[in-house]
Amino acid sequence: MLQIPEAKAAMGLRQDYQLPTTKRDAMRMLGNMVSPVVATDMLQAARAQA
Repeated sequence: MLQIPEAKAAMGLRQDYQLPTTKRDAMRMLGNMVSPVVATDMLQAARAQA
């Protein structure tokens, strides 16, 4: 299983990105979020189509 710093890196987050203090809550939040890189790409594609 990934550790929190590894999961942050995989999501494209900075190491200083604030997460909940418990590992369980932090991993749940990371698992439920959309990567900022993917979100940016999706928004750019939507704007290009408009």
